[in-house]
Amino acid sequence: MAAPAPAPAPTPQPTEQVPVTARSDTATLPSFTFGQTDRSVNEHCNEINVLTAANGGVTTPGRVSDKEFALNEQFCLARTHAMAESTSITATIPNLTDAQIEQQCQGLAQVIAPQIDGLGTARPDMVISDASAVLQESGQPMPQLISGGKVCLGVGYRIDDAQMALASAILLTAAGQLGYGEAVSHHMREGFGTAKVDAQKAGAWMKLGLDSVKSTAGAAVMGQSPDRVAVLEEASGGASASATLPVFGSSNN
Repeated sequence: MAAPAPAPAPTPQPTEQVPVTARSDTATLPSFTFGQTDRSVNEHCNEINVLTAANGGVTTPGRVSDKEFALNEQFCLARTHAMAESTSITATIPNLTDAQIEQQCQGLAQVIAPQIDGLGTARPDMVISDASAVLQESGQPMPQLISGGKVCLGVGYRIDDAQMALASAILLTAAGQLGYGEAVSHHMREGFGTAKVDAQKAGAWMKLGLDSVKSTAGAAVMGQSPDRVAVLEEASGGASASATLPVFGSSNN
């Protein structure tokens, strides 16, 4: 008698595959502590210069439609002039390399750091008074301090050290070169080398600089011309212990 045929095996039924997501009760969104990145004046002015070229040239008096942009254009023009003047004075400094000059300018930034810290709360005359006392205590002749400040202002812009440039502008203002209040104002307005402040505080330094240029005793600085001053007025209207000051021994400039 033949053995019965085995029953066919049941066909497995397809089952829905449910994806499994690994999870943890302790999972959280990433939380990192990032260091503060200083704003770059060089990058800022590169962007402004591109827009200026696209607009067909620098904003002229009576044609200020964007006040903030016009102020930035004037800041970048002043920066270019400061770098050129710095290079000219540096050529008169004997026996110092560029690296040695930068090192001395770092010292300037350290000496004026307390005045930079006070920009957001102290009036311009208070900051200038404090910085002036520092200059008097240095024992250096004022013409030499002014030349050193001009050198370091340009160096600060050239190496993109906003705090060095700002410290230099404060030194120059405290040394009686009040037109450099314009540079201090630009730094405060945009937050270069210091915390960004409201328009009123930055405007006080701009007024100081422009009033000096317009007065009979004031001298134009950083390429300030009647056109530049007119645009600035139109655009801004309504709107450590071991550190030492640099001793360059250059001729008076």
